[in-house]
Amino acid sequence: MKLLALLAFAIAPLASNAQSLEPESCKNALLAAYTTMEAIPSSVAVSSFTRGDYNSDEIPDVAMLLRPKSQNRKQSIGVCLSNVKIPVLINYAYVPNHISTKIKGTRYDDYDRGVTSTYERDVITVNDQVCCGASYILRGGVFVEIVDSD
Repeated sequence: MKLLALLAFAIAPLASNAQSLEPESCKNALLAAYTTMEAIPSSVAVSSFTRGDYNSDEIPDVAMLLRPKSQNRKQSIGVCLSNVKIPVLINYAYVPNHISTKIKGTRYDDYDRGVTSTYERDVITVNDQVCCGASYILRGGVFVEIVDSD
């Protein structure tokens, strides 16, 4: 009986970390971590947040558009990854007025590198809904930009 109680006590923190993130809790964590940023209202951006499994742990993560409180800097992407306590900021996002997710296995053309491939995990995508956009994929613990719509 003691072993069962001890096992339940040991597993409880893991279960709480494995819960999927909600956009509102992600926004609060991002704004607390990056005090010079603010959330972009949905009236300004067509889509202000998206979900995907960006770190391939089978738990949905959240990404959202942020803008600096001072108007002389570019917009960014804030990312809350499951099982990671501190949210990530992708600075100077490529034409970010719409954010979405492309799922693992989606084919893409990398215009900067001149290659065609498929995404090995879900990616965060931003675009201007006309011609231009880029995706951000987590590789080696860092989000890498791929210009895949130009």
